[in-house]
Amino acid sequence: MKIHPFSLFIFAFAFGKTQAQDIHFSMYQNVPTLLNPALVGLAPGENTQRITSSYRSQWLKPVNQPAFHTALASYDFRWCPLPCDPGEVKFFGFGLNMAHDRAGESPLQRSQALLQFSFSQSIGNELLLAAGAEGGGIFHQLGNGERTFDEQFIGGVYDETAQGEDFDNSSFAVEDFGAGVALYTCGYGSEGHGFSVGASFKHLTQPEYRFFQDSQQDVKSSLPMRMSLHGRFHWLLRENSHAADIRAVFMDQGVYRQFLVSLDGLWYLQSRQSHLFNMDGSLAWRRAQFLDSGWHSDALVFALALNTDAVRFSLSYDLSLSKVQVLQNRGAFELSFQYFWKIGDDCRMIGPAGI
Repeated sequence: MKIHPFSLFIFAFAFGKTQAQDIHFSMYQNVPTLLNPALVGLAPGENTQRITSSYRSQWLKPVNQPAFHTALASYDFRWCPLPCDPGEVKFFGFGLNMAHDRAGESPLQRSQALLQFSFSQSIGNELLLAAGAEGGGIFHQLGNGERTFDEQFIGGVYDETAQGEDFDNSSFAVEDFGAGVALYTCGYGSEGHGFSVGASFKHLTQPEYRFFQDSQQDVKSSLPMRMSLHGRFHWLLRENSHAADIRAVFMDQGVYRQFLVSLDGLWYLQSRQSHLFNMDGSLAWRRAQFLDSGWHSDALVFALALNTDAVRFSLSYDLSLSKVQVLQNRGAFELSFQYFWKIGDDCRMIGPAGI
């Protein structure tokens, strides 16, 4: 039996309280400001500016085209107007994060725009503590006014002027706020060890959904607060040669929980005078829980990235481990591009190579 994604959404709204889930990427190290606003301004090395773009296309074959598409674009930079004592680092980070998600042919669409702010302060040798906040809005749209319904066929003939269903081409917008903290070491990469840990809290006001003008038609629905815990340990195996990263991310949002752990291998290419670039390959394992279904293996994620002082380019693929037969051995492609450059003072800061 083939089930239309639009029908699944209407079914959920017809039977009581619903909860939405956030825009999703597997390789969160490629979208750091989406994960935690405390990471705003952390362009790697001596760079002070960063542009990030990512695109994800999920379940291309099992679901009718177009399936599930997510796109993100962000810009962030660091600024250090405050005086610093010798050996001290303190700076502000500012950014803009925009994302768009489209699900199904109908479609269900979500767009968000967030202004982000952070402040970082050194608390030890190459150790910094950061706090961040964000605010903006989320816009949802259901349908596009192109659906046809039984009541529009009069005497067996379609009448486009006849009234269809109210839920086609309905939309609403809500405010959104979040905050986060992070602790990290700077200046590591091909020359040393390092780590980062952090926590973020999204949708602090838990905004409500209202797709219909008449509140009596709507069921109670909200975007629950999302808590994310993340950590990374960078282990230098051989100076200027190769290293390894261990990453872990845990997310809790309403009835959804997700845990992802990954192992990255990094290879540095050096000339006699300077660092040229490095490549890294990673394997990640994701487990998920929904309602009371218990934890289950969701996907294996394979990724390959190329890094220079100015560019990071990565490609990943999610191999589904779902027990749903139609989704078995199917997954998602994810493409990410980051560009870094320096304008103004680097704030005495050698930014970490990742999170």
